[in-house]
Amino acid sequence: MFNSIAQQYNGQSNWDISTLYFYFSLVIFTSVIGYLAQHSKSLLTYQNPRLGFRKHQLNHELFFAIFLVLLLISGFRRIGADYLNYKDIFIASTTENAIYFSIEPGFLLVNKILSAIGLNFEVAIFIFSFTTIILVFAAIRDYANKINVSLALMAYVSLYYLPSFNMVRMYLAASIILYSYKFFLRGQMKKYLIVLSLTLFIHFSVFLFFFPIIGIWMFNKNKYWFWGVYVIGFILAFKAISMFSELTLIDRYTHYAEAGETEDSLGILHWIINIPIFVLYLYARKKIPNSPYLSSLLVLTFCEFLIGLLSYKIIILGRSLVYYNVLFIVIIPIVIQQLKQRHTRWCSIVAQTYYIYLFCRFYLYLKEYLYLDGIMPYKMIEL
Repeated sequence: MFNSIAQQYNGQSNWDISTLYFYFSLVIFTSVIGYLAQHSKSLLTYQNPRLGFRKHQLNHELFFAIFLVLLLISGFRRIGADYLNYKDIFIASTTENAIYFSIEPGFLLVNKILSAIGLNFEVAIFIFSFTTIILVFAAIRDYANKINVSLALMAYVSLYYLPSFNMVRMYLAASIILYSYKFFLRGQMKKYLIVLSLTLFIHFSVFLFFFPIIGIWMFNKNKYWFWGVYVIGFILAFKAISMFSELTLIDRYTHYAEAGETEDSLGILHWIINIPIFVLYLYARKKIPNSPYLSSLLVLTFCEFLIGLLSYKIIILGRSLVYYNVLFIVIIPIVIQQLKQRHTRWCSIVAQTYYIYLFCRFYLYLKEYLYLDGIMPYKMIEL
């Protein structure tokens, strides 16, 4: 099972089978305890009437236990291909050398503040980890009465948790976008756009997520407008992709664009990844046609599909897929839970299929990116 993963290391000393078992156990742990957190007796309840939910049935002790485990593993880590780069950024943040890193001003400012008050880099990493993880858990908790918590947590750990060990800024920005998505669902479009605009100062690639948000708004207003714009955008995107390196605005990303151009590819794997989600939408539209989450499910899937195909031309675009975490962590688990609450036929099979889907995606991540992200073997800081 692990042979294809081991091939990436080609006998190198940093291959560690125990780390691999450890990461797989995390996925299983979060999904199982997440299930128990939703279905065991709740000692505490959390209520948020602004979201229109009566009560959040959630065992907060178990929910917090999962959060604590993930925080300790992430917060005290000493791994990641860019770990030392972030350390250099932190050290240089209060000096004139900071300009040479071309880091987004918001993230640089946070580093300056943490350094100025006397904190070291290891504490900064813990704070970034804490913020990233707690925003994800807060988002899941907000929908706890209508989301499959186990699926949501498994989606987070299998798709986004380990990559955050390396790409700190992007995953911090993605967690902010995920948590604030509730503003968009409430119809507070301006408020959500303000959050997106501010998050740009954490990572400029957040700009790419404006398009699916506008797409969902357009779809809800007029489906024909959306499909017309999407088809035109699809064609223009592939026409313009060869100009990507010339359009790069930040010098820091220019070499990514130049080095990341690949040969023509149909992106078969990304087709395979998205087909189950398309099928889920068709099934959900038939069984729960009035669900307010279906427009997000459809539009985000199609936009994620487009970005995924473009990433086969320009590899760096694939990193921006992290901003679609709301699709896999919130929207799909909510739709599956709605199918269950309506007692629709095959609802349990749909949930089980998503478990398998996430497990396969996790395996593919380990196969393709475990080596590149530099997260093996797992190492903790020395306290």
